Amino acid sequence: MPEKVLLTKSLQEAISQLRNGGKVLLLADQLGEKKNKIYSAFDPVFWSATWFVGQDTDVSGAYIRNTHPALALFPTDDVLNWQWKDICAGSHGFILNDLAKEYYPIVQPVNDFHHGNKLGTIFEFKTKEGGKLLVCGYNLVDSLDKRPAAKQLRESLISYTESNLFNPTYEIEYSWLEKNLKDYSFENEKEKSSMNALLYVLCGEKHESASMIPWNKDQDKVLVNEDDFDYHVDCEGVWSGNEGSYWVGKQIDIKVKVQSPKLLELKLCLSDPNDSGRTGVITCEDMPPVELKKHEAETWVSIPVTRENCLDGELRISIQCKSGPNLMIRKCVIVPKK
Repeated sequence: MPEKVLLTKSLQEAISQLRNGGKVLLLADQLGEKKNKIYSAFDPVFWSATWFVGQDTDVSGAYIRNTHPALALFPTDDVLNWQWKDICAGSHGFILNDLAKEYYPIVQPVNDFHHGNKLGTIFEFKTKEGGKLLVCGYNLVDSLDKRPAAKQLRESLISYTESNLFNPTYEIEYSWLEKNLKDYSFENEKEKSSMNALLYVLCGEKHESASMIPWNKDQDKVLVNEDDFDYHVDCEGVWSGNEGSYWVGKQIDIKVKVQSPKLLELKLCLSDPNDSGRTGVITCEDMPPVELKKHEAETWVSIPVTRENCLDGELRISIQCKSGPNLMIRKCVIVPKK
């Protein structure tokens, strides 16, 4: 890439460049929430996303402004041809409802009519400092030697951002970008650092499809494991939905192997995304039980761990559901005891 155009997957890097009046091609396939994947799927909705849930799609194709110069080097009709199938895999689309009525993205997935959101997967903005931003919700980085269509789309977008034709007219606020293109991996890294976490697990984060599968450590995303903790989870399974991924069960038992006795604090982040009145009780070794009250958004529960709890080299945590269909754990963290 020429020096004047920044190609990045980081919203923070993009904003820094834009504040200096620079050009940015932001690859946003990992930005936003997990549910953003249903707004950029290749496969159309069967009948109704409302009545037939779990389809991993909430769109029926896309309208492509194929005469736009951003697509000058990428042959396509004004609808999704077959070359888009691979490109759409693992992509993210974004809701643009709060932009002006006359604003249209370059590639606009067609939302299920029950919802009718204005969506975009490729769109552009300018900023007050004169910065120019092209956002692409498709993965144009991985395995390009095996993905010729993605490679060609990347070349077309790069060529456009390098040219004088790259001249967006719609001015965007940074607050909109930070809200709608939120970098959750950056937020998790910040949280991990602020906690000084020794172990930080995003439960089932690598499980993509909207379904329940048996727990397997390979489906978790471990951001840090400084003390070589090993762990095993007995639960009903791992659930991935639009709101995120979770360890799920009426009873969830966690065993953590500890290398040496020390003062620690166990932190569990639980959620009730569909407000089903989930409550429970959490026990860890001989520590007093912790009541989990009714909750909706992410709720953290902290349990102190003594050296004596670690003497046998293993921590045993039991989480029992008292009301609601089950309990859902989003994050599991161990930090040093302050």
